[in-house]
Amino acid sequence: GCEVGRNPQYSIILHRPTTLHISIVQSEAQHVIWKPLPIAGYICRGTLREGEHVDRITKLGFRNIVSSTGKARRKRAIEVFIDRLNPGAYVLLVGTFQAEMEGQFTVKAMSSHEILVRQIWPPTWRSDENVDRRTGALVTTFAP
Repeated sequence: GCEVGRNPQYSIILHRPTTLHISIVQSEAQHVIWKPLPIAGYICRGTLREGEHVDRITKLGFRNIVSSTGKARRKRAIEVFIDRLNPGAYVLLVGTFQAEMEGQFTVKAMSSHEILVRQIWPPTWRSDENVDRRTGALVTTFAP
């Protein structure tokens, strides 16, 4: 079956109702011929723990998915827009259509109010996470 918990995940914490727009852009691989992977993004209800830590999502279903980019598609860029997201903890899960598909991508989160975004999975010691100073986008490259 699908191992949901192994997909890249980011916590999103809101302290007031917020309009949220998230874009996920796949980066070109180091190969001569590059084809985007079939990917999708899911905004899920999260469980907030002490210290603003949010639990990793292990299952996707109608009970925890708030919004999504739709079916996994071979597109360079996908996005999700939520007009009014209530205060609380959420998780952005970026998933590929098939297991063991890996690639680089950039996540951009734009909001009407301040939000806190942190990488949950993989642990930050297993990836190289930077903020693009020009755009403010979170850029994550995952180690194989």
